[in-house]
Amino acid sequence: IQAKNTYVGHLKDISINPDLSDHSALGTTLGQMYTGNMVLATDFFTTLSGALAGGSALYLDGSEQAADGSAQAAAGAASATDAGDGLQPLVDAGAGDVSFDNLVLGGYMAQADVDAIAAGAALLGIPFDSAVNTPNATQPAFYGAATQLTATSIYYASYSVALADTAEMYAEDSEAAAGNAAATADVEVDVVQTGSALAPVIGLYLTPVEGLGLSIRYEGQADMTLVNDTEIDGSGLFPDKGETPSDMPAMLATGLSYKLLPSLRIEGSYNIYFNKDVDWGGKEAYTDNGFEYGVGAEFALSNALTLSGGWLYANGNVQNLYNSDMSHSLPSNTIGFGGKYALSPRMGLSFGVSNTSYEEGTNDAEYETYMKTALDVAFGLDYAF
Repeated sequence: IQAKNTYVGHLKDISINPDLSDHSALGTTLGQMYTGNMVLATDFFTTLSGALAGGSALYLDGSEQAADGSAQAAAGAASATDAGDGLQPLVDAGAGDVSFDNLVLGGYMAQADVDAIAAGAALLGIPFDSAVNTPNATQPAFYGAATQLTATSIYYASYSVALADTAEMYAEDSEAAAGNAAATADVEVDVVQTGSALAPVIGLYLTPVEGLGLSIRYEGQADMTLVNDTEIDGSGLFPDKGETPSDMPAMLATGLSYKLLPSLRIEGSYNIYFNKDVDWGGKEAYTDNGFEYGVGAEFALSNALTLSGGWLYANGNVQNLYNSDMSHSLPSNTIGFGGKYALSPRMGLSFGVSNTSYEEGTNDAEYETYMKTALDVAFGLDYAF
């Protein structure tokens, strides 16, 4: 058995029509650029990825600034607490209601310490007059400022986390958009896969009575590996000299024919394919044994002209996990008609046409749908030596 697959083609200029006119979070420029008009998908996703990356950087910068603000507020809270604690010895000594100027005059404090308290109060926005303010009046102000700064620090810390989460979300979306840009870029492929294998074939045909024919045929499994001969592989799916397990399953075919009239013969067949025993690179795990059955009839209009027709149902019996855009198996119905015209006792002209309709299928993620039809037309010239 010789096998050959040829993949020659390209995907180019994939276009989409994004509408970002209502997405103000992405900026007015993108909203003005993409209003539902058709654009190259790879260009759009590249632009979107850059915009999202820029947004991520801005949010990350904001997160860092908020974290700095939290740290500064926490430091201010600590300083305010220390300032309040520093006044406690004066309160304990009974000098809590004495102005700071009088405490300096009485030798309880140095002027430099009062100046430091005044500077700290100014930084915290606390009104301070050394001639009026006392430790009992100033200490609660420092503790109150510490409480406010602690709350501010907690708020900025939480805000920093929220901004960091948003930055991460934008970064992930940017990465996803970059992946979409790569996935929708132009792709070209020029690959030939070839392989060969041997398989035994055993058949038996019986005619128990005149006009009745019975047949059975067994074809053994053909262990085959296809090897890539790659000229161009923009997809990354066909490395040169890469190998693909592609066994041909064993099959058991049965058939029956009966001549109802001298000019009319009817036939039926049933075939089973042993898919579960093959090596298809792991995809055989998502299959069961396939089968097909059909009926047909042949009618001789004259000694020279014979017409025939038939129907065939085929089912590979695969799960959705088996299917992909590169390889999928769909149940199908085929109707065919044909004939043969005898030009002479040894020579005949054959012709036929068939139409195969495949049932709709999907992959496991259900974001790809497969459906197709196939029309075949054939002509042949027979000659018997």
